Amino acid sequence: MKVFTKLTEENLVPRFMYMDLFQSVIGRLKDQAVHVRKAALRLFQQMVCIYGLIFNVDVKSKDPRQNKFLAMQEVLSEYQQAETDYNEAKQSHDQHSVQI
Repeated sequence: MKVFTKLTEENLVPRFMYMDLFQSVIGRLKDQAVHVRKAALRLFQQMVCIYGLIFNVDVKSKDPRQNKFLAMQEVLSEYQQAETDYNEAKQSHDQHSVQI
C-alpha cells in the first residue's frame, strides 16, 4: 500500500489501472491488521483526490456544474480510451523493440 500511495502522489499510476487499484484498496479495508487498514485508507484518500484532478473536477468552484464528477458513462468512456491508448503504446513499443 505504501508503494502505491507514493506512486499516486507522484502521479505515476496510469488511469486505466485506477479501477483495479480501487478494488484492491477496498479489499484491504477488510484486513484484520490495523496498520494495513490505515495504509489502505491513506491510499484511498489519495486516489480520490487524484481521481478528481484526473477527471477535471474543480471542487473549489462555486459553480455547481464545475464541481461534479463525470457521469458513469463518461468515466467508462475515459477508462476505455485510456486502455486503448495503453494498448497502442504497448504495441508501438513492441514493434520498436523488434526492429532493434
